[in-house]
Amino acid sequence: MGLLLAAVTSALLIRHQRREGEALARQQTFQATLARYAVWAAALRSALAAGGVTAEMTDDAVRGAQDALLRLQALQQHHFPALEPAMARLRQADGALREFQTHQENLRLHHAEAWLASGHEARLGDLARGLEDAVEALEIALRQPRVFAPGASR
Repeated sequence: MGLLLAAVTSALLIRHQRREGEALARQQTFQATLARYAVWAAALRSALAAGGVTAEMTDDAVRGAQDALLRLQALQQHHFPALEPAMARLRQADGALREFQTHQENLRLHHAEAWLASGHEARLGDLARGLEDAVEALEIALRQPRVFAPGASR
């Protein structure tokens, strides 16, 4: 009977440690993916501060940021439901920035004078700040104990 109890206890401890390890790995993956996404937001702001954003920089960066955002969304939905409000804010800021960039690129290609008069750099700066704020809000939400608590993951 003692051996059976020891075996059951051992199995439960191993299972618990495995789950904690898996949860930690998911948390680290989420944080690394958010860091990858945050690089894009910081690069965009740096380029604006330096005097402009080139189309090449944004095209390459947008592809990488889009991949990171899709991965963040999948991780959040499957494992971290408590992060939904902060994730929604990030998606909204990202969408607004992408929509603006698409509109500005269309304007630049088809109506260059209107594009030059549009004050696009100031608006782009505002949207980039909003994106950085959304990334920061998600980083703050990640520090909340309830996010990675044992019952928080699905």
